[in-house]
Order: sequence, then structure tokens, then C-alpha cells
Amino acid sequence: MLPLSIPAAVGLASVGESLLDAAGDEDAVTAALAGLIVLAAVGGVVVPNVDYWNSASVEDKQVLQWAQPENAYKEALTDAAAVARDNEGTDVLWVGTDTGRGTRLYVSDESSVDRMPPGGPSWHSRLPTPWYLERADAEVTSTPPEARFDGLPPAEEMPPVVFAKPQDADEVGAMLDGYSAREYDFRLWTEHIVVFVDEAALASATDPDASASTAADADPDADLDVAAGPSASLAPAPV
Repeated sequence: MLPLSIPAAVGLASVGESLLDAAGDEDAVTAALAGLIVLAAVGGVVVPNVDYWNSASVEDKQVLQWAQPENAYKEALTDAAAVARDNEGTDVLWVGTDTGRGTRLYVSDESSVDRMPPGGPSWHSRLPTPWYLERADAEVTSTPPEARFDGLPPAEEMPPVVFAKPQDADEVGAMLDGYSAREYDFRLWTEHIVVFVDEAALASATDPDASASTAADADPDADLDVAAGPSASLAPAPV
């Protein structure tokens, strides 16, 4: 678009000159046509910008998203989706926290995301992750900032996927036995996110032979009928 702004400016200047000449010659038809062209050009810039600023206002803050994570984040989203599809019960936990810019990751009522604008107080701080979790039909919950870290679910109730801010990652990770931790560039201004995934749940979700191998280890004499084939996987979703 940037190179096209040069001929556009030349064209607009030419129309402007025609408008002035027509006005001087009292050529009403040419002046009217030139005026309409100028008006359309100005409107083509002003109207979309006015509409954008209205959509960006707090009152209309519905699905606004201003930044994207690094490309590697799609690996975590793919694994989280796979685990969610294979898991029974709550799939994802967001560990709410307080930052210098307010509460992050916590939503007091997860069902509120079903209406517009989506839930509060900080559903938007999770974007764009909710789109991918929704596509996987993941059941999501979160804890308020004051609940960390004593208020997190006990180990036996911990969801297989946990999202947290780096400032909380060490203490949260200490409570997650058997989980891998991955940190990603999340959005602008050096913002990061840490994704914890239960390795056993991930193996079960992505490797159809995993449960059979576990059973064989427990009972070597067991008669297992396992179909050979490549491990199941999900195509990475573009972020």
C-alpha cells in the first residue's frame, strides 16, 4: 500500500487542481464531480478510522486483539488441543496474577465468555489462546491472583494444561509433578507466557501405542491387539 500512496497523492492533487480551475471558470459540473471525488477519497480514510476507534473503545471491547505470539506458540496450542480432546473433566487452568497493568488471565465466571463482551475481568489478556481452546472444545477454569499459590487445585485435580505468567512459573511448576514447562513470547512489549503440559496426558493423547505400552510393562504376558501405525497428531494451527 505504501508505494501506491505516491500516485494516489498525485492523482488527488490533480483532482484538486481541476476543482480549483472549474471553480474559477464557473464550471459547475466539473467542480461538482471533482468535489465528489475528493469527498470520497477523504471519506475512505476517515470513516474506517472512526469505525476502528469506536471498536477499540472499552464499551465495544468484544473481540479486539492487537498482537500475536511467536510462531513457536502454535506447538503448545496443538498439544493443548490434543490433550483437551482426550481428557475428561477440566482441561485447562489459567493461573490468575497481578501485574503492573492490572489482573491477568483470571476470569471470575468462565461461563461469561458465552456472551458479548466476553468475560472479565481479564479474558482479553489470554488472547488469542481462547480461540484455539474453543475449537478444541476445552473445558477451562482459572484461579484469582490471591489464590496463588496455596489456592491452586490439589495435584490429583490439577488440569493437564496450565497457563501462567513467568513471575509465577517457578512456584506453580513446583506443584506440577510430571509436567513440562515451555515459555513463549506472548504478545508485544516483552510479554511472555509459560505453558505447563502433563507429559503422560500428552503421550496418551498423541500416541495411540502409549497406553498399550504401559499395560504391557505392567503385565508382560497380557495379550494386546494393537494396530500398528503412525502416532496421531494435529496439524499446527496458524497463530
